[in-house]
Amino acid sequence: MYQNEHRNKPCLATGLVALMAKDCAKLLLLAVALAAGATSASASTASEIAPGSIIKKGAPQPIPAWIEAQSLDGLTYYLGDPTNQANGKQQMGRDKYLRVEFQEAESSDYIVGNYDFEQGKFEKAAEMYKKATASAKWFWEIEDSYLRSAECRYRLGHFDEAIALLKEYSTRYPNSVHVIDVIARSGACKQGKGDLDGAIADFTQLVQHADDWGGTAKRDGLLGLSKVYQQQKQYAKVIDMMLPYFNTLRNAVLTTQGTPTIAASAQIEEVALVGESVSDAQSALGKITDAIDTLKKIYLLPASTETQARLHLASARLLMKDNSTAGNISAFDQALLAATVGGDPETQAAAVKLARDLVVQHLDVDKAISDKDRKEYRGYISSL
Repeated sequence: MYQNEHRNKPCLATGLVALMAKDCAKLLLLAVALAAGATSASASTASEIAPGSIIKKGAPQPIPAWIEAQSLDGLTYYLGDPTNQANGKQQMGRDKYLRVEFQEAESSDYIVGNYDFEQGKFEKAAEMYKKATASAKWFWEIEDSYLRSAECRYRLGHFDEAIALLKEYSTRYPNSVHVIDVIARSGACKQGKGDLDGAIADFTQLVQHADDWGGTAKRDGLLGLSKVYQQQKQYAKVIDMMLPYFNTLRNAVLTTQGTPTIAASAQIEEVALVGESVSDAQSALGKITDAIDTLKKIYLLPASTETQARLHLASARLLMKDNSTAGNISAFDQALLAATVGGDPETQAAAVKLARDLVVQHLDVDKAISDKDRKEYRGYISSL
């Protein structure tokens, strides 16, 4: 409830080509959507059972199936045509499969909603997704449409509308596998509208049901509580709550020798999210050294380049706080890493700006730094 780019300006011809390509892509998308959704007006009466493949634990190949529902208990599915009575309904517990890969969406409303969402047109996207909750053919399209429409309303600041959509979704799919996401989004909306007690209740519910629901329930609950407590300036409470969890998660991705394992890489983003909340609280309390050390414990793990860039940028901002020569030099090193390691465009742009500001406003006027070194720093930023 999960961009500025530095680029050379294109010439007019390049811009026209790009615009034509964009328009053609949009027309093609709409044509495909309309063709796929030609029956959308009557789709609400069609079967919600969706074709897909079950990725079962230990199975050599995906299992083609018709999926009727994903719930907290597991999958309900058919191995053949669900209209054929000979193909009986089957169940598979959540601990038996990794995920389900559904076939491409067919709802024109859902497809166009996705396009509008990617373009940042959240009002239009929300409307298309809401239409898809009534017109989409496959159950997963309907469920995702509810969640995406609520996300659009959240981004627009229409928190009550988002909460209403989530309640409607929960009524329609009371045992959905997405219950964790629904409650987490509800908590974020309540925090957004200033209902902090309601937000705390939602996030606490996730933590309390973590053992039963599994998945990201504990993480999402604790992160949600952390954001509320930080808003309330209860930073010590955040540290007391999150630091043990951070250490547990981090230790889980280390071997007994203290070396990161390849298999744990997928969990490192979770470690990063929790660690960043700890670092933010430590920084707010003036414990800058502790905050920097917490970030270092994360970026020394084999995190993705996007995560690495985000962490290095956060470290740079902390290191420059005392405005010392050593602090500014270390901050520049971290900003340079954030700018060049391969982060997302927004992080990269922020890192480039910070690196340049550090040189122009601090390092290049610091007489404790030699002329030779100052020239070298100017050379670094000229290449960014």
